[in-house]
Amino acid sequence: MIIKKFTYREVRRALGLELMKLRWDYCVKLKQAAHLSGIDLKKIDAAEIVRGVGAKNICCLLNLYDADIKIELVSRHSEKIPLKKQYK
Repeated sequence: MIIKKFTYREVRRALGLELMKLRWDYCVKLKQAAHLSGIDLKKIDAAEIVRGVGAKNICCLLNLYDADIKIELVSRHSEKIPLKKQYK
């Protein structure tokens, strides 16, 4: 997923959507994920729809799905362009 507007909320939203996709790929319902991870059902739902949820819960879900987070910078242009100096 490419994040255009880099804010904390957008990063959390992208992570939540990716966790939801993983759950769907494994064909696991929310109730099953809650039982297997030991996290409350409401907290898993909150993690997927970007409500306040702690990093511990996200780590438990990543362990459940055997996944890691990878951050990658993507060029906006296909060819190299000269860097622009920003004046203040």
